[in-house]
Amino acid sequence: MTSRFVYASIVAAALLASVMAVPAYAQTSVSQTKPILKDSLGRGLDEGNAESIVILSTTIENNTSNAVPFIALMEVRDWEGSTVYIQFQLGELPSRGESELGISWTPAIAGQYELRTFLISSFVDPVEILTPVQQNIITIN
Repeated sequence: MTSRFVYASIVAAALLASVMAVPAYAQTSVSQTKPILKDSLGRGLDEGNAESIVILSTTIENNTSNAVPFIALMEVRDWEGSTVYIQFQLGELPSRGESELGISWTPAIAGQYELRTFLISSFVDPVEILTPVQQNIITIN
């Protein structure tokens, strides 16, 4: 694991913690669906399999007439509430645009997991929280 990845993971984890601590977030006209599992062909999955790649997917929508730069954070927590995977994706959502985001994950062991995702404006102060945390419980066999 590179030091850059470790740093990004620490920053992302700190942001996730701060989002849960802040009762209100900046209300923007960006919306996001709860995260779901998909296979490598983009088909929705009810469950995944340990040691097999799945895609953590969410759809975001911009309801404004301005493009919105964003960082999408996706986190997976195990049944004990520990973060077992965290990644982020940078992008810019065009005005009135919609985009599906997907990040691959290979679960190591079977169990129930909580998928969590949200959007922020950047990693630089001031950070604007663009969407509330969206959550979904999934099963890995």
